[in-house]
Amino acid sequence: MAIPTIPQILTKADWDREKGIIAKIPKIGIGETGIGAQMEKLKGTYNAVDWNKLDARTAFPRTPSDPAQVDEALKEAKAEYASKVEKVRAELRVLQNLAEKAAALFKSKTLVPKTSTEHAKKIATAADLMAVQLKSMDAELKSFADMKDRVIRNREAGLKAITSYMGKMAPAISALESKPDLEAYRSFNKEIVRGLSAAIKAQKELAPTFSGPWATFSSDPYQPKDVGQIKPKLAQVKQEYLKLKAAVGS
Repeated sequence: MAIPTIPQILTKADWDREKGIIAKIPKIGIGETGIGAQMEKLKGTYNAVDWNKLDARTAFPRTPSDPAQVDEALKEAKAEYASKVEKVRAELRVLQNLAEKAAALFKSKTLVPKTSTEHAKKIATAADLMAVQLKSMDAELKSFADMKDRVIRNREAGLKAITSYMGKMAPAISALESKPDLEAYRSFNKEIVRGLSAAIKAQKELAPTFSGPWATFSSDPYQPKDVGQIKPKLAQVKQEYLKLKAAVGS
């Protein structure tokens, strides 16, 4: 969700300007309403909330690679809401109540300008509206569900890419084994090895075990300098290919 902001009318600075009008009226007998102090309390409670946790789009600056990360973030979002956002709503209700009482008091005093009574009513209305807006997490929960779906789709696409590269790997290795050629090896590295290396890196389960070797195979220093180096390097590539094939069931 968009991070909610406290409306200007619910800030102490705004209230102090309005209160100043009333304070200039002699012998009015209003006393302290408690509105300003409550607005400051609301501000502190609001600032204690980590609002970024409540929406998957702000909880994750980048799309995660594991659906479990989204599940964990959703748990944190629910906890943040229950422990902190509900406190904001409670403070808003207190402010609403104080403003309603102040509006009734102002109305009973003939010397108090009608605009001050209306201002107190507007504070109550704004506090009520914000409390209602913060009541539901439907949109926020949906953002986490959408994010999880995206992660799963990305993972499936990544595994599909790995399977595709794996399918090209065996015949390419066989061709180079039977007829070693430096230009052919460069094409093999550029079109298959590097693509497979990138696809592996994006997979949380495969990357820790397989990313290192394939990053090495795709690097410039690893490339054969002459035809005699092709078969030994292919042997290493083939060995890791077979390990990867067993892991992904390709």
